[in-house]
Amino acid sequence: DDADPANFAGNTELCDGADNDCDPATEAAGGESDGDGDGAIGCEDCDDADPGLIETEFFADADGDGFGDPAATVFDCSAPSGFVEDDNDCDDGDPAVFPGGDASCPGLDCLELLDLGNTADGDYWVILDGLPALAECDMAGGGWTLVFFDDFESAPDAGWSLSSTYLCGPWTTLLGGYNNLAGGTVSNLVSLAGVAHSEVRLELSYAKLDSWDGETGWVDLDGQTIWSAGLYYWEGAEVCGWNRGWNGSWDDLHAISGTIAHTDATVEVVAGSSLDQGADDESFGIDDVAVWVR
Repeated sequence: DDADPANFAGNTELCDGADNDCDPATEAAGGESDGDGDGAIGCEDCDDADPGLIETEFFADADGDGFGDPAATVFDCSAPSGFVEDDNDCDDGDPAVFPGGDASCPGLDCLELLDLGNTADGDYWVILDGLPALAECDMAGGGWTLVFFDDFESAPDAGWSLSSTYLCGPWTTLLGGYNNLAGGTVSNLVSLAGVAHSEVRLELSYAKLDSWDGETGWVDLDGQTIWSAGLYYWEGAEVCGWNRGWNGSWDDLHAISGTIAHTDATVEVVAGSSLDQGADDESFGIDDVAVWVR
């Protein structure tokens, strides 16, 4: 092989998948047959009767964080002590530095970190808007990255079409709500932080307040309806709306979640109702809006 200076006649034969000495017969005792059909021959094949046993490259994991040093490798049929199959450690001398564990070693997104072996839900370092940033990862759900969250406990995100909030007792602060929002919609065009993705997931709480008479509440994600329902005054209990002292003004909280196929840089979140009375008679609000991508 005149393109590889490590392969020449008389060289020492290694189990590295190459014919180092230019002699196929020395690749391993037993010659070059592939008895189990796994594509590995000679010393590459750990057991020529078992197609699942072939020589693998392993990487030193000096700091024990489960991620290996791509510059320190060994070929073997099973992982030697202190070696792993993963080669993505950014600093094999510091167990706190691994993909997603430090700003110096961010993952592209939570899905990549899940594929690299991070299986616990929590906050990881990923790339958002081109820079390392901590993001919540839903690993149990399949590697979702949280790119937007608004609970309205401080000023609402500037992208919302409405800025009025309402303190709704145990349901805390809603966007919209009693005396603020009845018929119509509230919306936001949400940036997805530059994360490449094929799906978007929306989660939010939709609060029905007061005397609904079968009018429709709905939530859309980029023009696709992910929830719609006719709602009524007798559903729920008195929480924070117009308290008439009887079940003509009960409130109800709906947990909404929906996923759509999506690849664009932004996604529009819209919540609305077909209410036809004033917001002091019947109203709605939203809370805990979370946008995830994967």
